[in-house]
Amino acid sequence: RYEDASYQSSDNADTQRTTGNIALIRRPSPSVAWSINASTSHVEYDTSGDTDYNNQEIFVRLETTGAHQTLTADLGAGFLDGDEQEDQGMVMRINWMRNLSPSWRTELGAISEFRNADDQFVSGVAGGSELGGTQDVLLSGQAMRNDSAVLGLHFTRPRTTFRLLGDIGKETYPDVDGLDRDRWSLGVEASRLLTARLRATIEARHENRTNDNSANDDKTDTLGLRLDWRLGRALFLGIEGRHEDRSGETGFGYTETIYGASITYRPNSGQEL
Repeated sequence: RYEDASYQSSDNADTQRTTGNIALIRRPSPSVAWSINASTSHVEYDTSGDTDYNNQEIFVRLETTGAHQTLTADLGAGFLDGDEQEDQGMVMRINWMRNLSPSWRTELGAISEFRNADDQFVSGVAGGSELGGTQDVLLSGQAMRNDSAVLGLHFTRPRTTFRLLGDIGKETYPDVDGLDRDRWSLGVEASRLLTARLRATIEARHENRTNDNSANDDKTDTLGLRLDWRLGRALFLGIEGRHEDRSGETGFGYTETIYGASITYRPNSGQEL
């Protein structure tokens, strides 16, 4: 795999990365797989002021899929090797989903691995379990250790859905002072089918970031409302509004209110909104 990361307003974190992976996989049953995995990455920065480094991992992975739960778990060791950065530690990645009842489902995630700003940005864009999005990225030309955990609760009924998600994390930069950061966030989303063609969704979340250098502490509060109206079998009109307030001591504070409208075509929506 080859990756090229280029930042529009800053070039001190632009990188090229090459990665190789190998895995030996054993499937003792259709629903279970064990594997031994090894990977190596070389990260090269465009600017001479940032240090290139290598990141190696070796870990065992377990994957299971059942009627009531799914689990993917990695456990092993990671090694960071650069001219100015050297470290090693545990690699752990856990993603567990469990059905508590026909309506309730819980989600648990845990990560311990080496990352850099590119990895954080991609994780924010992809969404998944972690809150924060791309604004939670600390732009730096240094690799760091990311330790985080996520706990979620989901409720699903034909007319109503509810989601509660919280995460907590710590970013540690080996051999670099002043960049370590603790963060946590809590978000809630509720959706209700008001009529056969109209669904309303409301969401709220709070994110808090605390740096070793307290001058960089900040937080973000977000509140949003969305209406989805079915115009036809697969055509939808969406109207939404979102208010976001970022405050703190970083110099990147802002307050914005966004309104939007969209027309979407969903051919696989069936009879559900």
